[in-house]
Amino acid sequence: METGLAAISGDLDASFARAAIDAASVGLALIGRDGSVRHANRELTRLLGSAVGGWEAFPAVVRELAAGPAPSADPAPSADPAPSAGPVTVAQAGRRVEWTVTALGRDGWLVQARDMTILDQLHAAAELATHRLRTVALLHRHVVQMEFDTGFDQIVTLILDHARDLISAGAIGVGRIEGDEIVYWVATAPGMVGIRTPLRASLSGICIATGETAVCQDTELDTRVDRVATRTAGVRSMIIVPLWHGGQIVGVINVVAPHVNAYDADDVHTVELVAGAVAAAYGHAADLAAKRALLDELHANVEALRESESRLAHAALHDPLTGLPNRTLFRDRLQHALAGAHREGRSAAVLFIDVDHFKEINDNLGHEAGDLLLCEIADRLRTCLRSAETAARLGGDEFVVLAMGLHGPADARRLAQRITACLAQPVTLSGVQIRPSASIGVAMNHGADDTPDRITNAADVALYEAKRQGRGRFRLSAT
Repeated sequence: METGLAAISGDLDASFARAAIDAASVGLALIGRDGSVRHANRELTRLLGSAVGGWEAFPAVVRELAAGPAPSADPAPSADPAPSAGPVTVAQAGRRVEWTVTALGRDGWLVQARDMTILDQLHAAAELATHRLRTVALLHRHVVQMEFDTGFDQIVTLILDHARDLISAGAIGVGRIEGDEIVYWVATAPGMVGIRTPLRASLSGICIATGETAVCQDTELDTRVDRVATRTAGVRSMIIVPLWHGGQIVGVINVVAPHVNAYDADDVHTVELVAGAVAAAYGHAADLAAKRALLDELHANVEALRESESRLAHAALHDPLTGLPNRTLFRDRLQHALAGAHREGRSAAVLFIDVDHFKEINDNLGHEAGDLLLCEIADRLRTCLRSAETAARLGGDEFVVLAMGLHGPADARRLAQRITACLAQPVTLSGVQIRPSASIGVAMNHGADDTPDRITNAADVALYEAKRQGRGRFRLSAT
């Protein structure tokens, strides 16, 4: 449990708190008023890289979130910290970690750490996919504008010039089979044009013999290459892809780099896409059918890259288990909802939803049953919500609903009642029928100056009150 744990107080049983912390997917630690660590989960220890003894184990900026710079003699923050501080992002041990510190009254503080590295990697992959999509689309437009009598060499030169931007390093050459040699006659580097490579005892020959892509990450260690030729050309890495026409291999496309380990799997896939375009041009450039086949091939490549970009963008903004929007997308939609509510003179509400007794279900029926229950909860939310209402999963057994266009608290209460009834229907998990329930905390927006942090914190506190009053019910925040 993530944000829901931020409302833990002295009335909450300590064993439940420790179990919830251990089950969380983010790093969590309870810090006592004396600065000692009462409990920390494995994820927090992993992110810190060492055991957690007290405030001194945390980065300085994390201690400052609770009380400003911590005195060296007493690492515990002051007696009256802010209710919640952060998030702040810290680079440590090759990763980015987002930290939040929440005050728990007399119980001390809850420290949360979230590893942002995977999200960064997804963003980087999406940017790379976007760059490749735009380059192939540009190539597509150039080919569309060509005259139908354009020669094959001109088509291939155009493809290679633009394809060079899709590949991380090196030069590209296209060679055709002449007797027992490969002769390179079109290339992005002038030095490659005219080079002859024997089919015997070379990586190009192996590529042609097997009909499969050949990759070499170090020509000095790979016994398949013609080492004399690669040393002369100053080549240390290669990708060689066969060019097919009429069921036969007619040549190769060769991408080279002057350093080792220059190419990854994405580069190999890109070269294969480029090889498909070159092969299509080789087979049909003499007539109108050749131009249409090339355009179709390029269009397919554009669609494939567009689909890949869409999948990456979806993965960065949605929960992989339930398919619901994740915390990042929810906060973005909440920001826009608050602005729209003020502009239209209507209310917006945030409903924090916490599945009751989820840990017992996991312990008694297994994690697979727990995952099935989470997916069932997500499906039920999709079914019972209206077009102006959006559900998201924050993590663990915690969901959230954003409702827009409300006329006031009465509408929010009716929505909470509708969700409670929808989630309470029986479900069978691992052969056992259970009747799930959920506790709901509801908070309304407050005017033009309202913020996502204010309304989510209010909903979080209301959720805790609902659970304290017996669970299976909702509570409307008074703030």
